[in-house]
Amino acid sequence: QQQQQQQRTELLLGLAEHLAQYLQQQHPSLYSLATAAALRSGLGKLADTKNPVLSLLSRRVFDFLRRRLRSTAPQQVTVPQRSGLEVIAQPLEKTGLALAMMLEHNRTVYGEHYDAILTSLQQQQQQQQ
Repeated sequence: QQQQQQQRTELLLGLAEHLAQYLQQQHPSLYSLATAAALRSGLGKLADTKNPVLSLLSRRVFDFLRRRLRSTAPQQVTVPQRSGLEVIAQPLEKTGLALAMMLEHNRTVYGEHYDAILTSLQQQQQQQQ
C-alpha cells in the first residue's frame, strides 16, 4: 500500500510538472512560479487516499456510474451540473455507456448460465443448513 501511495504521488507530481510546462509554453500569461507550485501542491495532496476532495469526487464518480448502469436508458443519465465532474463529463459518460452496453451484452449472452450457477449454489447452501 505504501508503494502504491508513492507511485500515485510520483504520477500526480509528474502530471503537475507536465501541466506547468504546458502552461508555460502554450499560455505564458497564465504561468508563474506560484502557479507551478500550486499545481504541485494541489495534485500532490490528491495522492493521499484520505484526501476529502478526492474522496468526495470518487463517490460522485461511482454514484454516477451506478445510476447509469442501473438505468433502463443509460444514455439519458448525465453528469450532474455543479458536481465537480464537469471537466471529465464527456469521457465519464462514454465510459458509463460502454460499461452499460457491455453489461447488457453479458446479461443477454450469459444470463441463463449465471442463473444455473446461482441456482446450484443456492441449493448447495440450503442442503448444508
